[in-house]
Amino acid sequence: MGGIPEHPDPDSIRTIEDLRRGLKALWGPVPYNARRPELAKATVGGLLGGKDLTCPSLKTLETFLRVCGVRPPETERWIAARDRVERARPLPLVCDAVAVALGVRQSIRTPGTPIRSAEPPRYVSREHDRELREIVSANDGRPRLVLLVGRAATGKSRSAYEALRHCVPDWGLLAPAPEDARNAVGVATENVVWLDQAQPHLTDAESARALLKLMTTREGNILIVGTLWHDQWNRLRGGPAEGRADPYRDARRLLGMAVRVDVPDAFDEVEVARAHQEARLDPRLRVALAACRDSRTVTQVLAGGPEIVEHHKDAKPLPKAVLDAAIDARRLGVDGPLPASLLRSAAFGYLNAKEKAAVEAKPDRRFEKALKYCREERGGLAALTLVSADEGGAFELDGYLADQEGDRRRGRLVPAEIWDAFTRVGDTRDRRILAREAARRGLYRHAGRFAWPLAVKGDVASMYLLAEQYERLTRADDADEWWRRAAEIGGSYGAVRWARRLEEKGDTDAAEGHWRKASEAGDAYALWQFADRLQLSGRVAEAEDLWEQAVRLGDPFVIERYTDWLTRQGRAEVAEQLWREVSRTGRVLSAQWLGSAIALSGLLDDTDRKEEARRKIKHAADNGHPTAMRRLAMMLEADGDRDGSRDWLVRAADGGDVVAIRDLARRDQEDGRAEEAENWFHRAATAGDTYSMWQLAELADRDGRTAEAEQWLRRAGDRGDTHALAGLAERMERAGRSTEAERLWRDAGGNGHPPALEHLAGFLRRHGREAEADRLKRYGIEPDGRTAQPWEPGAG
Repeated sequence: MGGIPEHPDPDSIRTIEDLRRGLKALWGPVPYNARRPELAKATVGGLLGGKDLTCPSLKTLETFLRVCGVRPPETERWIAARDRVERARPLPLVCDAVAVALGVRQSIRTPGTPIRSAEPPRYVSREHDRELREIVSANDGRPRLVLLVGRAATGKSRSAYEALRHCVPDWGLLAPAPEDARNAVGVATENVVWLDQAQPHLTDAESARALLKLMTTREGNILIVGTLWHDQWNRLRGGPAEGRADPYRDARRLLGMAVRVDVPDAFDEVEVARAHQEARLDPRLRVALAACRDSRTVTQVLAGGPEIVEHHKDAKPLPKAVLDAAIDARRLGVDGPLPASLLRSAAFGYLNAKEKAAVEAKPDRRFEKALKYCREERGGLAALTLVSADEGGAFELDGYLADQEGDRRRGRLVPAEIWDAFTRVGDTRDRRILAREAARRGLYRHAGRFAWPLAVKGDVASMYLLAEQYERLTRADDADEWWRRAAEIGGSYGAVRWARRLEEKGDTDAAEGHWRKASEAGDAYALWQFADRLQLSGRVAEAEDLWEQAVRLGDPFVIERYTDWLTRQGRAEVAEQLWREVSRTGRVLSAQWLGSAIALSGLLDDTDRKEEARRKIKHAADNGHPTAMRRLAMMLEADGDRDGSRDWLVRAADGGDVVAIRDLARRDQEDGRAEEAENWFHRAATAGDTYSMWQLAELADRDGRTAEAEQWLRRAGDRGDTHALAGLAERMERAGRSTEAERLWRDAGGNGHPPALEHLAGFLRRHGREAEADRLKRYGIEPDGRTAQPWEPGAG
């Protein structure tokens, strides 16, 4: 019966029953209350003998082993046993999956539906579903990654769930936590890896590496399906600032391999008609259609989003502060559950002096009442949901509330209380994320507080951050030490930076050794950088060999740079052949599916084969791809068909494509139709496009409407456009409003616009504050925007 001896040997564990008996033997006869473990009593009971036959999460198992006094070397054997059991267990089938268990939001409750019914509303097929199902059905013997991208509560998870049930109902289904993603590498063929809310999987280095390994080394029909918000996609896809570490390189490579399916915010007219048909059989749909009226935001109303937003707006100061703290934590990139103790500490940053005094009179009682308000259900859903009872409880913030209110808070500084609370409570992954975010905002002291303990434990990304801090402090020897340590433990970016430092010191042989070490590790960035150096020194053949190695890794930025270099060398045909090859193997987003037509058509235009380009790009445009519509409009414009070109732009604009709206506005400007142009910009600005707000500010300036121009820039700043805040600061300084200018520079920097701090330093020098300018450059700012006092890296 399983073969577990009295003193459990994790190497002998093969089944979930074996694992249960082994953990029970570790626990021994000591009662739960005597141990006072970090896990809830129900969690311990489930581990040792509950009805749930799933494996414990990695985090739960590690906590259990620590409570039982298991030391690190032995812990690894238990983790290996858990992974072995997890891989050996047959996966549940897609057709048996429960929607809510996979992250599909519960819907509003109506008198015609059972309380907390797990059955989702009747599904209304939408335009993007056709594209998604074609992609899911097109099994070609290789792992594939599909990401549904859209705002919160637009139906991304439900759309993916329905596509899988329709197209691959008999496939196995694996839904790993980020820390368990390594188990996905061994998944068998004809299985789905479900990554609802994929950001934690992509921002966790080990998880991203495991998924990348699955995509690049496995064969067979394996489908990875995930969801992302627009801003998450943009943040991961954008790449690092010049000369900075790239913590999301593997994530960016994964996005490069992904097929992106955009999920619109609202239904179109045909979809609304379908919804009315389905509503005859589902009262929830009837309520949603009546409530959203002309906005057509059916899925958001079904998910209870607008009611939860109103609940937040109506809240008294303390519950509103709790929710604002949770919203800002999400805005900073923390997407996991938030402990009650963290929310309690952070909430004080959102209260004024009078409100703080009222809370401090009866802190426990008032905070409990605040949490109760935040957990109150509206239509069956709540702003905060308890997801763990451990250590006072941890809560998950409603995604729609985070998305909508996060937009409104983007221009506001995050209070010091949040940063301080995370230094005491946040886990390793949260601290790694916040270290990068603090550094981006000029909060160098806080960045160091997060990074130092992680770097000491060997976290490479944190070593990079500390090295950059020491460089700002002009302590070159300390910076070199951290670059060297990062290089020695395998950090490719650290090896690149250390190699450059060795070059500066004249030690070219040692530098080349580090270049080669980073390149041999298979890092596309290192290969590209080393290739550039070899090419500049005349070693072109060696450089090209490295380029080709980098291209085989599938990093889209490297492929684009290499094809540009080939074209400049007069080898456009080779560049075209490369794009065709990556299109065939499906390694890069811009060369796959509909996107392949876009990337390839650009090269075909260069080689005068326009008919093939037109055919490919029109196919993509007919399938609703907004980028293809704009590309086709450009081609028609070049051919002199201005009316046809405009028609495609209008189609894209009617589909909500803000870039197409901008293009139409610019064309009307060029044609002297100023009023029409301004109307287009107004339309885009109403949709939240800050670029169009800039354009409206310029138009207002041109007509002498200075106050209106300033108002548009402020609106853009409130939407998180830090460039607008910086532009407004320049206007204030020119107008002699120095106090306002300084405040705006500080707000722009504190909201993540690094150049604003450089401009602020210049502003300080122009006003005779040389010492403060120097201090700003070295030590950054505090969360409230003040110039920081001197501090020492690693100090609390």
